[in-house]
Amino acid sequence: MNKMYTKTYKLIMFLSIFVANTSFCYAASSSSVNEKALSSQGISKIDDMDRSWFSVLSGSPSSSPVQTNFGFLIVEDSKFLSSYSRAGQRLWQTNTGAKIKGITFSETEFIALTNQKNQLQLVNPSGLILWSKPLGFESFSEPFFGFDGRIFVRSKTQISCFGINGLQKWTLLTESQQNLNPELLNDGSIIVFLEKTHDGKTCALRISPFGNILEEIVFQGKVVNAFTCTDGIILVFSTGEIGMCAIKTSTDKENGLIYSKWINKEVKCNEFSRSRKISSKDYGIFTPNQNFIIINTEKGTVKKSFRIPEITDNNYLYFETVDDKIIVAQSSDFVIYNTSGKKLKQLQMPSKSGKYRWDYACFINSGFATFLSKDWTVNSFKIISTSKEKISPTFSYYQSKNIESGYKAYIKNLDYKPEKSSFSPEVCRTLKKGNFGQKEVDISNIVNTVINSYFENKMTETVNRNPFELVSIDYNLTDIENVLNIVPLLQSHYFQQKVALLLSVETDKTMIVKLLKTAGSCGYDPGGELLLQIEILVKHTSPKDHMILAATADAVYEICRFMGRPALLSKGKQILNGMFFPQYDETTKKAARNAMQKLAQLNM
Repeated sequence: MNKMYTKTYKLIMFLSIFVANTSFCYAASSSSVNEKALSSQGISKIDDMDRSWFSVLSGSPSSSPVQTNFGFLIVEDSKFLSSYSRAGQRLWQTNTGAKIKGITFSETEFIALTNQKNQLQLVNPSGLILWSKPLGFESFSEPFFGFDGRIFVRSKTQISCFGINGLQKWTLLTESQQNLNPELLNDGSIIVFLEKTHDGKTCALRISPFGNILEEIVFQGKVVNAFTCTDGIILVFSTGEIGMCAIKTSTDKENGLIYSKWINKEVKCNEFSRSRKISSKDYGIFTPNQNFIIINTEKGTVKKSFRIPEITDNNYLYFETVDDKIIVAQSSDFVIYNTSGKKLKQLQMPSKSGKYRWDYACFINSGFATFLSKDWTVNSFKIISTSKEKISPTFSYYQSKNIESGYKAYIKNLDYKPEKSSFSPEVCRTLKKGNFGQKEVDISNIVNTVINSYFENKMTETVNRNPFELVSIDYNLTDIENVLNIVPLLQSHYFQQKVALLLSVETDKTMIVKLLKTAGSCGYDPGGELLLQIEILVKHTSPKDHMILAATADAVYEICRFMGRPALLSKGKQILNGMFFPQYDETTKKAARNAMQKLAQLNM
């Protein structure tokens, strides 16, 4: 067990609980919904509807599809990962090399998966396998993403954390864990539920993003289900009541401690309940044979509650939300309600052995009920109109986004000047070996302090101020380069933003080249800040500054390779194409051409 922890046995007081490349793709002559089939009179049969499109997969589906921002992902023939658009067109296919066991999809559209070789793999939004790493154990459940692209994966008695660069940050042995998946708290720490109980009450560990146990928890009841939300974790107890545990983020003395945010004893949920986000503070929870509820996660109050009596099977197929609509399906029935509780449609699902036979089903948020068969066929039916059908899929555009780094809660600016030995090349070599655990906090604080000091110095170079007002800076360019060498190893969006900030003010050409190399080494640019700043830099760089322009081309290649088609199709190609303008000589054009050729070879 990790020695770096405080044994805080905490009883969470929930008050009175005590508890285009497809083999074949066809679109119907009209994508409109069959009006007769969707008549509001009685229950219509999907078997009687005209399909909107159908497709033929390149292999037999091995599991249920995963809905994405651009369509759906499907595992074919156990080891092929394929991405399809909302209209059934195959976007890409990747051979992962082994039978896939668990798969998860991040908000930034990256895919983490585990396989039978006990490997963890990261796939970018264009299907490129960025890395494969041995786990050293058999994974117990699908991996899951934390803040800053961190990826967590566990065995029955172990949990490991990888950076999005593939570097294993830490691994921690635990007591035997239960089947209930770990959940992410609002400060980036995770809750791992243990098999052991205390007087019948669930025990759990709260683990920091850096691998140290922060608290050992005994909940005030048996936890049978849990959902990660923006404000914390909704816990479902065996009595049916729900409550939220969260981390205080205020400046009071209990800052950083887990606490009971609210409890609601009026609702009834169970292990079959599922949750979906309705808005920033509202979540919908569906439970078969119980009321569907919309709950405000800030206060724990139920904003709406109504029955969906058509769905009674605990093993229902899916529960999704889009706009103001709730979509639930079981093997026999498909229903749509609005958030006010009005039933909009009820359809009878196709016979599994009939005209549109199927083995797996999913709902695509552009309004399609989609059915996949092991005979490789996909049949899809336009059921409702949604706002998503009017939005371009994210694989075809890229824009700078305002993404906050969860890392910020843990990083401080030191009130002293770090010694140069604390960020020396030897420190960098140690980090490359991985498994640095809690040391990452100390190193991050050092890197943050040096970068902030350097930035402040750059901002005051041309300002006539009293020198005694300034922080004393005696770091030379070699020192700053040593710090920048560490940044890609920490692989935090927080520091990627710092690199973009330095690029906006740096005037020294040698440092600009070093910053560009750092940006390329990071690769991960979920908010688009790096590419945006590089685009601005090129516009203000003299065509004769060959070193900067060559470093720019390399950085664009590395970022586009990592981020995939969204980065390439808009920003990447735009920046590189601009370097073929007449004002640039053959040296610059050659650098841009080489970058574009390498990107073309990736077949993204």
